[in-house]
Amino acid sequence: MKFSAPNMLTSDFKAQSRSDQQKLQPYLNDLAAVVITEDGIVAAHIPNWTPAMIANRDFFNHPAWAAQYFTNENASLNFQQRYRAAMRQWDSAGWDDQVVVDIGCGPGNV
Repeated sequence: MKFSAPNMLTSDFKAQSRSDQQKLQPYLNDLAAVVITEDGIVAAHIPNWTPAMIANRDFFNHPAWAAQYFTNENASLNFQQRYRAAMRQWDSAGWDDQVVVDIGCGPGNV
């Protein structure tokens, strides 16, 4: 996830084709202000930012702070073990036709 323009949240998901866009549609609320940019990035306008969301945006948009997080937390053995355990669970069921939603940030989001 990236914070681009003010009040816009973009995902790392790229819709590669019209078919990918159609696959995503059933999971979207009709009222959701989701757009897919020309290069296939899914973006949504967030009308009401909470103080926690602003803090998260500011933290991960700060190069030194974000780098420290990814070096010390995201690359930690504890995080890697939990991430791999979650992936093994999904791998056994298969990834075809699945939608993965990551809500949150930090080691607790797995």
